[in-house]
Amino acid sequence: LQEKTDTLLDPVRDYIQEKGIPATINQMGSFFTLFLGPTKVSCQADLQHLDKARYIQLYHHLFARGIYFSPSQQEGCFLSLAHQEESIQKTTEALLEFFYAIS
Repeated sequence: LQEKTDTLLDPVRDYIQEKGIPATINQMGSFFTLFLGPTKVSCQADLQHLDKARYIQLYHHLFARGIYFSPSQQEGCFLSLAHQEESIQKTTEALLEFFYAIS
């Protein structure tokens, strides 16, 4: 599951860092949260800097493509054994498409 999650997130994480996009991905195994706004989230105080409007745009961007992310960036996402390579690739591409558009 860790490898599947890394396959999903590594290209997105790399692009965010490369372009200096104000976002970060916290990950523990197959559980992750994508935060827009802060470049680091390590405590509750960091959540005061979330870009809620941008996250809503991301949520709708993914939803329109049949990808169901957490509706709040204060909730986590996770992969399971049910997630196949095709859906992981589709999600990575949709996330990158969103970040290309805003960078």
